[in-house]
Amino acid sequence: MKRILFYMLLQTSLVFSQPGKDGSLIVSNLGHIVNKCCPLTSNIVAGSNTLLIANSAMVSLCAGDLVMVYQAQGAIINTQNNGQYGDIINYNSAGLFEFMYVQNTNGNTITTQSTFTNSYQTAGKVQLIKVPQYTSLTINSGASIVAKTWKDTVISGGSYRIGGLVVIHASSIINNGSISANGNGFRGGALVLDSAINTGATWMRSNGSTDGAEKGEGIAGYQNDYDLIGGRNCMGAPANAGGGGNNHNAGGGGGANGFNGNTWTGEGVMIVNGNNPLAAWALSSAYMNNANSLTNSSGGGRGGYSWGDANANALIDPPGSFAWAGDSRREVGGFGGRPLTNINPETRIYFGGGGGAPHQNNNTSSPGSNGGGIVYLIANNAISGNGNIQASGINAGNSTGCSCDAAPGAGAGGSIVLKTPSVALTLSIFANGGNGGNQFALNFPGHPINESEGPGGGGGGGFVALPVNAPLPQVNGGQNGTSLSGAVTEMISNGATQGGTGQISTVTSNFITYTPSATPNSVISINSTNSIICYGNSAILSVPIPGNYLWQPGNINSNQIVAAPSISTVYSVSGTNMYGCKVDGTYSLTVSECVALKSVEDNEDWFSFFPNPTEGIITIRCKQDFNGEMALVDLLGKTLIQIQNEELKQLEITINLNELPQGFYFLRIKDQHSIKLFKLIKE
Repeated sequence: MKRILFYMLLQTSLVFSQPGKDGSLIVSNLGHIVNKCCPLTSNIVAGSNTLLIANSAMVSLCAGDLVMVYQAQGAIINTQNNGQYGDIINYNSAGLFEFMYVQNTNGNTITTQSTFTNSYQTAGKVQLIKVPQYTSLTINSGASIVAKTWKDTVISGGSYRIGGLVVIHASSIINNGSISANGNGFRGGALVLDSAINTGATWMRSNGSTDGAEKGEGIAGYQNDYDLIGGRNCMGAPANAGGGGNNHNAGGGGGANGFNGNTWTGEGVMIVNGNNPLAAWALSSAYMNNANSLTNSSGGGRGGYSWGDANANALIDPPGSFAWAGDSRREVGGFGGRPLTNINPETRIYFGGGGGAPHQNNNTSSPGSNGGGIVYLIANNAISGNGNIQASGINAGNSTGCSCDAAPGAGAGGSIVLKTPSVALTLSIFANGGNGGNQFALNFPGHPINESEGPGGGGGGGFVALPVNAPLPQVNGGQNGTSLSGAVTEMISNGATQGGTGQISTVTSNFITYTPSATPNSVISINSTNSIICYGNSAILSVPIPGNYLWQPGNINSNQIVAAPSISTVYSVSGTNMYGCKVDGTYSLTVSECVALKSVEDNEDWFSFFPNPTEGIITIRCKQDFNGEMALVDLLGKTLIQIQNEELKQLEITINLNELPQGFYFLRIKDQHSIKLFKLIKE
């Protein structure tokens, strides 16, 4: 039997997954995670529709699945060690995202139905998020859906960053509990113990902890990324991340995200009250440089002043005065992170920036806190219920023990996008910045009660996009931390400022369209030029991805079959591939006599067989000498009874079919001129 040996992927009649393919879900437990994610291992070029992921088992994608591709980082910043440090020179693809439906998968290679509008760079930490598609989603009271933690992870020897998002598609969402990405955004600056007392440090960036504490994470990177561009330490704010407090014992700055329209200065929002009078703020250089006005910067709040070791008067003695002793209570707290000015709920959104760490030398403080992650919900009908949707930054920790170290800056609010025609007014929506850390009252033998350190800056507010007539969300800036040191009772903020409010926008309910006609994962592969084979030849039909499949006709369990039908036949396959994807496909294989065979005469008087239908015995008569081959075959072309040449010379032949099941068969007659099939029915 002859086989033609090359492969071609064919469009087949298939059952496709549709939006809503994951059915309904009711969540009754805390901390339920619905998203799977996996990093990309190669860049995406705009106009392409393929991507390569690190490990397909992490997401188990099938044809018709919905995915989001999101790049968190990759921005370029000014790295000069001066007041321009951290300015965003180029956002690149940081914050960009696109939704795609999966067309098919082949191992770690994913093909999408449409092409990408943007380019994405793996250096910017790009990840693919599998988006569940529910007919309905219900979160019960007391239950919650949460994001995976944004973190560094090693996969097959490669280092990646993934997590931080809750992304859901549903016909309708009823939320009586919580959908939360609180603290799942960019990380706060790590805490490092520095035993050196390096008073007078003024650097914006440094690679040494003796100069200042670590910066928070933002769109320009984190830790090792900062080391490559001048250092991870000191008070300069890299893009939307909070700066670290400088040596000695200055507070960390707050992270940022949403842009409220106010000019960024990094000085945060100065709050005047009975514990923080205008007279105390008026002594600061930040106030004077702002045309003798209270600062009202967009973005994160600034960290508090450095170490003081005397009880001077905050209403008379300015920061930096030797009256404070120690490090003179200088204005070297971490700057607040920059707001991001190009946010678009359809194309580009961000995690909240991480808070800067405080400088410490007594091991009594806390790291900067994390910003909020991303919640992106698509609901065809409505989002209802009386629960909450949150992507807030985390409140920063406080000083501990003797409380003789500075306090950390807080993370900014993250991003929430609700892409739906209707949001119930009974829902509560929060993307607030976290509160800066506090310095508690000193409680340590040998340390003077008049010692003061810098509290942490508040995180900036996040970003929320909603349809019209939705509830008013909160995008508040986090409060500044305070100091309970007896030396600064006139000004308990001790220079720390509040984060700026965030940003509220609108968004349409439009969403990408699923196209059922695209070639899916369950394509059948055939080793033939097309769907026509010559009689007597065979074709191998297979599903490219291994799995558990059943083929018809023949009831064959296999990844592939050898098809050699005597007549044109429709083959079908169903089952599940190795990734858990359902496979349902059909393929029509047409049998031709082909050009090389001449047609026999229309007159078949030389040959007859009877009875037809038969209950078991048939008689074949040949009215002339026959020089050829004759056989009984099944629907797949398999020879069941081969009639020997000696029998063909007898002119009348009897064949016993009693051992065969009822059904259709063919007498196949072949000579040097032609091949003919005659249908036979066994009752």
